[in-house]
Amino acid sequence: MKQHKISRELVLLATLTALTVFTWLFFDVYRALRKPSSLEVPAEQFLPLDPKLDTKVIESLSGRQMLTREELTLPPEPSAQATNSGETR
Repeated sequence: MKQHKISRELVLLATLTALTVFTWLFFDVYRALRKPSSLEVPAEQFLPLDPKLDTKVIESLSGRQMLTREELTLPPEPSAQATNSGETR
C-alpha cells in the first residue's frame, strides 16, 4: 500500500487557516457582546393609542375633490428659442 505523505507546507497552511478562522470568530463574538445597546425609544411612543376614529377627518377625506386623468397631466414645457448670439430666451 502507498502511504500518503502530507507535505510540511500543507500542514502549515491548514494550521494558519484554522488559526485565522478561530481568531476571526473569537473577535466577532467579542465585538457582538461588547457592543453597547443604543436602542432609545421616546416616552411618547409608550403612550396607549386612542381606539376612537375621528369622524371629522374621515368626512373631510370623503369630501375631497377627485381629479380626472386629463387634469393630472402636466402642461408641456416651453421650448427654448435660440438667438443669434447663442443665448436662449
